[in-house]
Amino acid sequence: QYRYSTDNGNNWSAWSTSVPNFAAVVGTNIIQSRRTADGTGCSTSASNQVSWNVVPQPTAPTINTKTPNLTSVCQGNGVSATFNAGSGGVGCSDDYILIIDGGVPVAYTPSSTVGTTATSSIVIQGRRANCTSGAGCTSTAYSTLVSWNINSPTVTISTDYAEDCPELDPAQGFNPQSGNYDAGSTKLVFEVSLSGTTSAIWSFNYAIGGTGVSVRTSGVPSPNYPQSDSVSNTTSNPVVLTFYINNNPPVELYPSLTISNITDANGCSATNVSSSVTIKAMPDVGDYE
Repeated sequence: QYRYSTDNGNNWSAWSTSVPNFAAVVGTNIIQSRRTADGTGCSTSASNQVSWNVVPQPTAPTINTKTPNLTSVCQGNGVSATFNAGSGGVGCSDDYILIIDGGVPVAYTPSSTVGTTATSSIVIQGRRANCTSGAGCTSTAYSTLVSWNINSPTVTISTDYAEDCPELDPAQGFNPQSGNYDAGSTKLVFEVSLSGTTSAIWSFNYAIGGTGVSVRTSGVPSPNYPQSDSVSNTTSNPVVLTFYINNNPPVELYPSLTISNITDANGCSATNVSSSVTIKAMPDVGDYE
């Protein structure tokens, strides 16, 4: 005969002639067996038993500390994390992987600083696995425990040809030969755009220069910008910079706009900066070329 207990022998099933087949539960599970007889002088044998210590199925590790504890970090900064160990299973262990910019996962050691080369994202995933074969344990799949977005601001500069020279191909530059505002000045419009950041607020310095290039700020419409200055804590994107280049004396000019010291509200500096755009402006007589 056979009987079983799922609570370390505190409660038992009824004796049966069939070997028990039951769902194990967490704790000590026991099966006992004995031999009985009903003949004269016969007695029931002592019981034999087998037991199993049943543990919960594996539970994945969880995040403990995230450094820095931010959603986004600037490009070039390292990050790290520690974790609360997973539990359950037989012979199981936790392991972690690091994924940079959606690339190939590599092993991650808790507390180690990583991610200085990331340009878009840093993700650390973990699981509880490597359990003893045959123990019936189901490993957990890798899941994201912690992540950071990478702020990698990028600035580009373009010229707004449509405002003043609608017939020209932007790739050609233009030669406003008699001044497109008046006989004394050529109006140049630039757009400075920021991308690659979660911040809507940004700042930069600018300067427009070139041999013989000077900027006129009086007697011209607003908005107009001086030859060099800063644009601070703006939410405009793109920022439109309008300059009036003096046409006196009437010589061929190559104004060049340079942008520097670009930062967003997260304190991230721009990389991949389109640092300078040069266009050709020839204040002279005649029509547009």
